[in-house]
Amino acid sequence: MSEAKLNEHLSDAYLVLVGNKIDAGNETEGIHREVSQEEAKEYADKNKLLYEEVSARKNIGVHQLFDKIAKQMLVTH
Repeated sequence: MSEAKLNEHLSDAYLVLVGNKIDAGNETEGIHREVSQEEAKEYADKNKLLYEEVSARKNIGVHQLFDKIAKQMLVTH
């Protein structure tokens, strides 16, 4: 984040925090989240990032992610 903020030609860029693999399982299957959803949301809010959780493999939330990005671009440009 610090490098992206210092890079002048990224000033108009949309930085998006994406949590992937939400379909990967759960604690009972021995799979656990590295970052909680709450922690990710706090980080995104603190750094003024769009945030979405997706599963690229099962195509969950991917379209919503791109819709959010497109809407944000329309609002700011």
